[in-house]
Amino acid sequence: MKIKFHSGAVVLGLIIIAAFLNIFTTCLTEEEEDPCAATKMVETKEPLIYLKLEIKEFFIDNQHYSHYAEAFGFAGYITKYYCPNKKSGSFGYTEAIAPKDCEPQYLVQGFYLDQPYIFKFENDLDYLKLEYNYNISWEYPKYFMGNDSLIVYYKDLIYDYNLNSYYIPIIINEMSFDTQ
Repeated sequence: MKIKFHSGAVVLGLIIIAAFLNIFTTCLTEEEEDPCAATKMVETKEPLIYLKLEIKEFFIDNQHYSHYAEAFGFAGYITKYYCPNKKSGSFGYTEAIAPKDCEPQYLVQGFYLDQPYIFKFENDLDYLKLEYNYNISWEYPKYFMGNDSLIVYYKDLIYDYNLNSYYIPIIINEMSFDTQ
């Protein structure tokens, strides 16, 4: 029994097999490089984090002393970003105090806001972004406002041994306000 091969069919079959092998090997070698692979943490961290507000001693317009203010309002959001800049959850926070009724040491050394946060850090490039507004006012109709933002990586968190938790300092001083 003789088998006849048609040369056209054989060539077509070889082309199809070669194309399939080329596509298969290309898919294996052209995997997308993970931009976060090199900075992945060995162990995932989930620290308990507080926001610590520090209101320094300062004068605005050479006459408005920060610690004699009738009211200080502070509000903002903390948002978690996973590597590479993937936005996750966002939480709001507020604080209102009367600096004139507080001990100066309490304001200068700082105080923790009530709400702690827990965020998962899996990569050195994961970060938290804080965006906040604040205002300070005195008895007569004089007030100043400001806003700022802050980006914090895991390595930037500060550990408080007394609190047994981490914190992010937010410092308010004369440079914080636009007095123009």
